[in-house]
Amino acid sequence: MGIFDIFGWSGSHSNPQVRTSLSRKQLETLIQTTSNSVHFHRYAIQLCVNKLASALSLCKFETYKEYEKIEDHYWWKFNFEPNKNMNMHDFLYQLVHEMVYDERGALVIQNLEGDFVVAESYEVVEGSFIGNIYKNIHLYGGIVLNESYRESDVLRFQLPNKEVKAIVDGLYREYGRFLSVASEAYIRDRSLKLVLNIGSMFNQQPTEVENEDGEIEEVDPVDELMQHRFKNLFKGGDTLTPLEEGLEIETLFEGKGDEKQQAEIYNLFDSIINFTADAFGIPRGLLKGDVADVEAMTENFVTFTIRPLAKEIETELNRKLYKKEGLIKGSKIKLVTGTIQTYNVVSFAAAADKLIAASIATPNEMREALEWERIEQAKMDEIKVTKNYEQLEKSEDKE
Repeated sequence: MGIFDIFGWSGSHSNPQVRTSLSRKQLETLIQTTSNSVHFHRYAIQLCVNKLASALSLCKFETYKEYEKIEDHYWWKFNFEPNKNMNMHDFLYQLVHEMVYDERGALVIQNLEGDFVVAESYEVVEGSFIGNIYKNIHLYGGIVLNESYRESDVLRFQLPNKEVKAIVDGLYREYGRFLSVASEAYIRDRSLKLVLNIGSMFNQQPTEVENEDGEIEEVDPVDELMQHRFKNLFKGGDTLTPLEEGLEIETLFEGKGDEKQQAEIYNLFDSIINFTADAFGIPRGLLKGDVADVEAMTENFVTFTIRPLAKEIETELNRKLYKKEGLIKGSKIKLVTGTIQTYNVVSFAAAADKLIAASIATPNEMREALEWERIEQAKMDEIKVTKNYEQLEKSEDKE
């Protein structure tokens, strides 16, 4: 993707009116004044993509056949190796990236060998009472699929809020103006303004030189000074520039840093991070790496953002891979989000004891919650019945 693609001035996204009305000089000026703020925008969105993908990579896929947990082909693919070229973490990052940047959602194709690959771009013909048709599918790696695919042949994953990026883009268009103006003012006020006095003793007559193509061209001495020799003065480090008789450099304005302006730029940038986090449903402090109250923020993030996203992924996998017939019989895939949070062993012990005592969980399930290895003994997978519950059962039997 080139610089013109970044601003939407090429390909199918170009605006002919804008494109033809801008001269090259105007275009270069526009790029210089907006490119930095575009990176601010991308940085904020990329933080959210990374946070969502990282959280999903901590989830665990479980597969069931007729209500019995098994480790089959789909278990291997969605926990470890979706395709031959990437692991599950890289796959999820690519998946979330496409879900965010394409409001239609991320398209995943399964090949004949059972590998799952994310499409880089695609076209879709939407249907109401008939399935959608997907065509002109471009995969990462430069592969183009010429055949058309029905809705039942593909997996399409969408964010619960499909228009989240469009909303962020709209908000940024307003904040981006403020940020650009503040940045330009800050740079302008810190800049060094110089005046070059050219006296009559300096030879301003053009000279003829031979260029790389062997052609003779005229070189203006003043242009040579400004474009080449004085250029080193504005670079970092020590420099030495010869100054002919008739030339005198005078300082017109020496810029000084303004902490207030710097704080304003930071606050504007911080606002971009904040409204992007709000749009994606990520707690602000969690996105920016704050450590205060991280447990509560993580719980909020998992409950209201990751679980709906995981449900979206889980539902699409089940309806396409297992279909209605398999789900009715208890065959399914489950995306477990409980593995995202970590637990302190000491604080977790009392809760684990209650869950085991109440016959809700087995000892091995509690070990897995702590990310400990299972103990392959039959008693570790048994549901325990404590004396309290045993007495209750006996009293009920007597009655």
